[in-house]
Amino acid sequence: MTISIADTVPNPTARLGDWERSLGRFIINFGMIEYLVEVFLKDHLERTEFEKVRQRHLNDRVARIVTYLEETGSSKEVQDEFALLVERFDPVRKFRNHIVHGHLQCRIIPDTETLVVSIARSMDLDAEYSQDAQHVEFDKLCSRLQELTEFIEAFKGFVGFKS
Repeated sequence: MTISIADTVPNPTARLGDWERSLGRFIINFGMIEYLVEVFLKDHLERTEFEKVRQRHLNDRVARIVTYLEETGSSKEVQDEFALLVERFDPVRKFRNHIVHGHLQCRIIPDTETLVVSIARSMDLDAEYSQDAQHVEFDKLCSRLQELTEFIEAFKGFVGFKS
């Protein structure tokens, strides 16, 4: 038997089901980035190197694409285009880590007594009202999901997939 929170949370911006759907879409879409990186590396590296590189963290695999582009003499335009993709990707990657290592939290904003639902980092336990604490509210999740979707389309083109 599963015990769950009621489907509505006293938060004017999102119901619990909205959080669940958006978080699920974000995680699944992020998996598409993993896939596209894998495809690029498989298509461009020798098999033995690919087998080693594929075991590394995503950030390291993306760095290997950068190195590959330099080693193979890809045009400056292609290298710059990929560098911009990587620059756009880093905040999304950090956001993903916040989500998968965080927890859903309800807290009251002291000045307004407004209830806010957010994803908090475990490392902010007992410090949720600190200025250093990081919280992801629903609107931020939705905007990052849109950024991720746009990034996937750009990366598909780089890997060679047609949209």
